[in-house]
Amino acid sequence: APTEIAVPTFYAGSPHLALATPIAVTAGGRLEGIDVTLVRSRVFRVTGRVANAPASGATLVLADPNDADLTDYPIRTAIKNSSGDFEFRGVPTGAYLLTANAENLRGVAPVLVGASDVEDVRVTLSSGATVKARVTVEGDKKPRLAGLMFILTAQGRSGGYALSVAEDGAIANQTPGPFAADILMPGHYQARLIGSALTGFYVKRIRSGETDVQADGLTITGPETIDIEVVLASDGAHAEGSVLDKDQRSAPGATIVLAPAQRTRMELFKTTTTDQNGRYEFASLTPGDYKLFALDDV
Repeated sequence: APTEIAVPTFYAGSPHLALATPIAVTAGGRLEGIDVTLVRSRVFRVTGRVANAPASGATLVLADPNDADLTDYPIRTAIKNSSGDFEFRGVPTGAYLLTANAENLRGVAPVLVGASDVEDVRVTLSSGATVKARVTVEGDKKPRLAGLMFILTAQGRSGGYALSVAEDGAIANQTPGPFAADILMPGHYQARLIGSALTGFYVKRIRSGETDVQADGLTITGPETIDIEVVLASDGAHAEGSVLDKDQRSAPGATIVLAPAQRTRMELFKTTTTDQNGRYEFASLTPGDYKLFALDDV
């Protein structure tokens, strides 16, 4: 029969990070009464088989589908035999993403655990797409490209594939392993470029063939070579102004949020605070449509 155990619990008493209650910690403050009662939950077994598993074996991770880095309390196991059979025990009810890794192969499968054990889950290992990408810069002003990171995230997840940019603009694997570019698994991805060297520049476009990756994302269907062009420019937009309170006086310390019309473009969200005279400024903005919000308390 299903067993019941204490599962990882977030304050103030939820097994799900999305339902956790944030705690505000202030300088010099004292927090008391941050008590957590562990949630007890029925847990189940998840069993199945990994296809194409090599003789060296395969490891499997069962995690929150929104946890791209597979670090948020995942459940891990390995195949038990040469046939690729596996078994997870102690799995609470919920929706999961099952990821299998072996050498340069990877496979994923959604798993939904309800009121009973889940059996006969099938995961097929395969090689992924190869990414060949390069960063170029328009204009005479050139940033230092080394140190920039090219990030690919799948299905809105927070982590993903982190690829380093060389000084000549070539984008290469940062590290070997399950998040290296040579095993970019089938799925739909969003792309962005991050790094302190982007100060004074903005990403003008990211294209793969005829696809506008910034607007439409990047769809991987199987083993293939994906060419990506990333273009930086220094002729970004500039926005500045001032904020007044309800009494029409300057509002120092107000939070200003610049939100793009295309809300999936997370890299376009900008925040700042007003100075002692209630003024704010944004530089090197990607041209486009935005909404500007001023908040006296977030």
